[in-house]
Amino acid sequence: MIRDGEAGFYLSSVLFKHFEMGGILPNFSPAFFGTAGPMLKDYHFFRDGDLIFSPTRLGLNDRGRKQVKASGLPLEMLIFQYAQPFFTWLSRSEVVLSKKVTACIPETHPNRDFRAVQFYTKNNATYLRKADTDSRRELLKGAKILGHYRTVCYLLYIPRLKHEELKGYPGFLNCFGLNGPATLLWGKYLATEGSSLLEEVIASSSPRLVVAELQLPDDQSWILPPLLQELPPMPVTIHFNLAIPTEEL
Repeated sequence: MIRDGEAGFYLSSVLFKHFEMGGILPNFSPAFFGTAGPMLKDYHFFRDGDLIFSPTRLGLNDRGRKQVKASGLPLEMLIFQYAQPFFTWLSRSEVVLSKKVTACIPETHPNRDFRAVQFYTKNNATYLRKADTDSRRELLKGAKILGHYRTVCYLLYIPRLKHEELKGYPGFLNCFGLNGPATLLWGKYLATEGSSLLEEVIASSSPRLVVAELQLPDDQSWILPPLLQELPPMPVTIHFNLAIPTEEL
């Protein structure tokens, strides 16, 4: 299956220009360890300038279908603490940007209605509703948007995760769409045509949030996985995805 790991593989081609691979950080629930699991002080190897990278959506408000279940480990909770100010709501079905984020968007910006987006959760991740609001309730009251084949993807960057128990303060980079194929397309874009954007983000000394719309051809190929037009029955590469228009909002 096309999953988040492949998206991470593509982004790593850019990240490895600036970072060395330091290893994988397991994020299992404490029940897996049979104890409380690792504490923040156990991550004594973190240094200033390190980067934690995740190509999977954070499970800040997940419930119902297709959850990303939180482990509850202290490192994950620290990441949540820093990510929460960007989102009023973040789940598989809805993403709502916070007032703090939208205060930075000019009132005249043509894409302010992407502040809040509801997504289909069956078969695909096209968006069902979008609205210029920071209220999830107001979003869900809006009219459905039908007859299109578009989705929205996100890139979140936190320069430093500070905590008194950490000796060094790593950054955090989170690249995600609302399903596996969308995350893959977004990751491939950031590693190729959008690589200058990714370079700009990770060089920033301030937190960054990038929102992008993926516009796919208006045919039924977007309804069924792997959500790509004219996909060969047994493709040997995914170079065809470079033809999919991506707009940074």
